[in-house]
Amino acid sequence: MSRTRSWTDEALCAAVEHSTDVMGVVTALGLRFAGGSHGTVKKHVQRLGLDTSHFTNARRVQGLRQS
Repeated sequence: MSRTRSWTDEALCAAVEHSTDVMGVVTALGLRFAGGSHGTVKKHVQRLGLDTSHFTNARRVQGLRQS
């Protein structure tokens, strides 16, 4: 069963642009830190091919940069 997202691709792009890590994106989108939010955001960042080179936490960035 697929859930409807509470945010748009445009909102995700803006959140990624203004955040320094995935958790910042989760916060900017108004999501909870539970229930797979981190993984869902990461999946959609990869799907859209968004630039995360400005993210500062190397371990989190490594996971986003792998295809």
